Amino acid sequence: FHFFNPKAGISYTLADQSMLYASYAVAHREPNRTDYLDSDTPPKPEQLRNFEVGWRKRTSTLALEANYYLMNYKNQLVLTGELDNVGNPIRANVGKSYRTGIEVSSLIRLNKSLTWNINATVSKNTNRNYTYTDSNNDLITRNTPIILSPEVISGNQFSWKINKVFTASLLSKYVGRQFLDNTGNEALQLDAYCIHDMRLEIDIPLKPVKVMQVNLLANNLFDTEYSSNGYSYYGTPYYYPQAGRHAMVMLRMKF
Repeated sequence: FHFFNPKAGISYTLADQSMLYASYAVAHREPNRTDYLDSDTPPKPEQLRNFEVGWRKRTSTLALEANYYLMNYKNQLVLTGELDNVGNPIRANVGKSYRTGIEVSSLIRLNKSLTWNINATVSKNTNRNYTYTDSNNDLITRNTPIILSPEVISGNQFSWKINKVFTASLLSKYVGRQFLDNTGNEALQLDAYCIHDMRLEIDIPLKPVKVMQVNLLANNLFDTEYSSNGYSYYGTPYYYPQAGRHAMVMLRMKF
């Protein structure tokens, strides 16, 4: 394939040292090997036209950014919800589609010991005029949500540097509902979920080691039952359930 991928952008610094920016870009992506193997017809390369505009602010105690994006696709390669004969997800072109939304992220330094990271995305991810066969073998064409594309995602991290040795963090993540195929069938969806993790970092001064850090992770603190992924087969949903409450220990060393 021969692609031309131009990109242009502009930024403007305001009087309060915050910044406005905007960009427009064209990008292409070729199908991969499995796309050819799993498709009855040769897949087409994907084309993206992306527009973004945003605002960014940085101070000694605050970092804040808000960004709007509009991604228009032609022949986007998306998952179909099916698996091939060895269990790999299958992708296919879906004609025209788009993803648009607002992203907000911030880092707040409450004091020398406490920091708070927050991020959230609210989006709409839609296939335009998606064509599929329903249970009656009727050919249906309509706008549908793109597979495994939640409309709301948010994250939170609250960190407390207790002293030079110990840092404790509480991490939270929310993911909105997702669909397991591109038809928008309510019976083929992943429910929204929210999970919380705890992390303790221990920095151990030990010469001649430059860095020795032990991380203690307590994941899924409230033992939430959830699935973060799945697939569908002839109208039946299948889920990948995630682990309940569990712990991990990691050691990092740098000489």
